[in-house]
Amino acid sequence: MSNSEKENLCKPILSELRNISLFSNLEESELKEILEHSKINKFKKGEILFLAQEEVFNLYILIEGSVKIFALDEDGNESSLQLIDNKTFINDVFSDKFQTSAQILEDSQIALIPITQFRKYAQSSLTLSNNILRETSLKNTRLLNQLPNLKLNNSIKKVGQFLLE
Repeated sequence: MSNSEKENLCKPILSELRNISLFSNLEESELKEILEHSKINKFKKGEILFLAQEEVFNLYILIEGSVKIFALDEDGNESSLQLIDNKTFINDVFSDKFQTSAQILEDSQIALIPITQFRKYAQSSLTLSNNILRETSLKNTRLLNQLPNLKLNNSIKKVGQFLLE
């Protein structure tokens, strides 16, 4: 593939990722380096993106749509842990296996960045490393704020509380 063909494939991903806070303050050359082997895939409502304990090959970045993060207990009962509907990364950056599962809630576009490339670049970029720490901290804070809602025993209350947030 020629450099101009690579450039044309990279432009849509570059413009989408520029709007995501994880990448917002990176130089264009840094983003291009990260995106060299990346792609955007479309997923249909109901598709499973990944399952707990599967090996991590990509960093998933939600561009458009929504994704449910969930866990299954030993009896196979599902617990919804998080609804992701904003432009952010879906999975943990430094885990080798998924700790949770993810399902597409509506037709979505997701950027797939090879995790080994991303980790290698993060080790050499202080800006990206700081962005990862900031975004992980924000994600953890949001999850902690949702904990009281998990105790609500009525599904109508859960929906109402979610809508209020």
